[in-house]
Amino acid sequence: MNLLGLQQEQMGVINPIAIMVLIPVVEKFVYAGLEKCSVRCTALRKMAVGMFVASLSFCTSAWVQLKMDSSKPKSVNVFWQLPQIILISIAEILISITGLEFAYTEAPPTLKSTLSAIYLFTSAIGSFLTSVVYSAFASLLTPFQFFILFSGLMILNALIFLYIARSYQSRVPETEPNELVISSDSHRGSDVGTASESEQQKTLINCDDSRNGDTYVNQLSNHHDEGTTNQL
Repeated sequence: MNLLGLQQEQMGVINPIAIMVLIPVVEKFVYAGLEKCSVRCTALRKMAVGMFVASLSFCTSAWVQLKMDSSKPKSVNVFWQLPQIILISIAEILISITGLEFAYTEAPPTLKSTLSAIYLFTSAIGSFLTSVVYSAFASLLTPFQFFILFSGLMILNALIFLYIARSYQSRVPETEPNELVISSDSHRGSDVGTASESEQQKTLINCDDSRNGDTYVNQLSNHHDEGTTNQL
């Protein structure tokens, strides 16, 4: 592969940069666009899609490896690795970030830190299993075949994940923000209406009391006038 004066390790810098650039793009445009199309972007759906994107990244790596194997040495441009790096960055946004948020929000208040740590520990387990598979098949498979193997394993993992996720019931009910605003406004409106009705009732009572008081005073004055006339 033609590195164009770059070191082989320097291409790995693109991955964190791509993640930082793509996070707001995915949040503001992809998720928001799907929500406008009435497609709910739940955490489990995001992670499942991310697994298929990761599998596609391995397929892209296999294609680049096949191109390298069939070409002259140092004839393939190093930037042919960009598609697979971008795809794996998108997969990390959909899986890693969403999974960590999912583990934290779904955990009970007393176990949030513990379950977040267990979720991060799964990355170590994945790295260990990858090294085991590589050590077991290093002498049997070519790099191209390795990429195909990992792509197939990722698809298998995604299918198992989807099967389990179908029966999962979330601890945190997902409520649309608009519903919260409407409900709060309706409660405010009902409170205001109740307050205005009670004030109107108080005003009517006061009016009735004042009218009754005036009537009583008039009656007393009439009796007093009658008594004075009789005395005269």
